[in-house]
Order: sequence, then structure tokens, then C-alpha cells
Amino acid sequence: MAARSATKVRAHGWERKRANRDTYEEILEAAAHAFSKNGYDGTSLGEIAKAVGIKTPALYYHFKSKNEILYAYLQRCADGITVPVQQAVAGAGASPVDRLRAYVKSYIRTQLELIDTMPMINTMLFNSSIAKALTRSQYKWVRDWERKMIH
Repeated sequence: MAARSATKVRAHGWERKRANRDTYEEILEAAAHAFSKNGYDGTSLGEIAKAVGIKTPALYYHFKSKNEILYAYLQRCADGITVPVQQAVAGAGASPVDRLRAYVKSYIRTQLELIDTMPMINTMLFNSSIAKALTRSQYKWVRDWERKMIH
């Protein structure tokens, strides 16, 4: 009987692609594009699942609801904006003018980097539809984040 090789067996073709997937991130990206295109209310979980290439029930492995997908995406966007803005302001020195200039430049730059989805995010943040889409605690988190960014 031949000894088994100690090397790992590599996945081939579609097996490797499926094994290396980050379905959570794919769901967030698909949802962001769908929300941007159709709005939150006009997007279904089935549409998001189809864009990812999974069945709708598989979404529930990663998220409990469409609301939770939206909230996770909002948190990811907030982190993507907050960190670079805070770094820019911290590196701008003590002058209030320089700090404000760094804030504005960094904020606009991060908005442009998220150009595909920021119009939808901004629309939701600045009108009442966000309050309908999120739970009370999620909405409070969004408003607290906004206040933090302003200060």
C-alpha cells in the first residue's frame, strides 16, 4: 500500500472559485448596487441572492433580514469614511483652517471612492426613508455617527 502524500489536494476550476468566495462581502456589494438602482424598498432578497449567485435562503446564513444587510453596509461605509477623515484631520496640524481643509478634502475623496453607492446612502441618510428601513437602535447609531463626523 502506497503512503499518502503529505501535500494538500488543490481544488480545481469552479471548486477553487467557490472555496475562495467571500459570500458575505459579495452580498453587501450586490445589495449596495441593488439599493442604488432600485432603492431599499424596491430591492428584494431574491434579487440580491441572484446577483451573488446563491439561493435566497442562503442569504439567511449571513444576514437575518434585508434590514440587517443595509445596516451592515452602512456600517462598512461609515468605517470607510471615518478612518481616512480622522487620519487626515489628525495629520493636518493644529490650525483650524488646515484641519477643516483636510476634513473636507478627505470626506470628498472618500465619497468619490464610493461613487457607485454613495448617492443612495446620502439620499437615505438625509431623508426620512432611513428611519423606516432601520430599527430604532440602528437609526440612533447612524445619527450618532453623523454627529461624530461633524464634530
